[in-house]
Amino acid sequence: MFMLLLLGLGLGAITLVPPGPVSVTLVQVAVRRGRSVGFRSGAAIASADLITGVLAIAILGIGTAALPSVAASMSVVAAAAMMVMGGLLIARPVGFGGLAVGLERPARTLFALTALNPLTLLSWMAIIAAVPAANTTPRQAALAAGVTVASYSWHPFLGLVAGRAGQRINASTTVRVTRASGVVLILLGSIFALG
Repeated sequence: MFMLLLLGLGLGAITLVPPGPVSVTLVQVAVRRGRSVGFRSGAAIASADLITGVLAIAILGIGTAALPSVAASMSVVAAAAMMVMGGLLIARPVGFGGLAVGLERPARTLFALTALNPLTLLSWMAIIAAVPAANTTPRQAALAAGVTVASYSWHPFLGLVAGRAGQRINASTTVRVTRASGVVLILLGSIFALG
């Protein structure tokens, strides 16, 4: 179980560090509003990850109990969704950054964007289903706990750093980072698809 927790930390680091649309929005919110708002918004994203992780375990548990092939199918669907999102990040990197402008309650909004995003749920399911050792609910929970700890470590830290960096993070830097994260999402989706 401890090894699954560590594996979850590693997988969390690999999948959370390349910024997707929510992380790009977090950075832009923190740049505009400062460290405190960035930290709270990052904690809100991690809290949504916790809820989504629990939901993914429940869905996988119900699905695999009913049909053993469901986990493998969900993993492939989630991998495809990750690759599509990666492609969108590469093709339209500027479109995702604009979400930060005009958010009145960024922490609540980023919580909702993460918790209600089907890609977040599919990504969780792909991560859990891709690990053969996570074949029972307690083992899946240990893996998910590791990913959640990584999220609670990464997102508030990202919000703090971006808030501190302030205006030094310009539009061209954001575009480059967003496109690079798209490439990483495509690679991760490919890895998950290959199983």
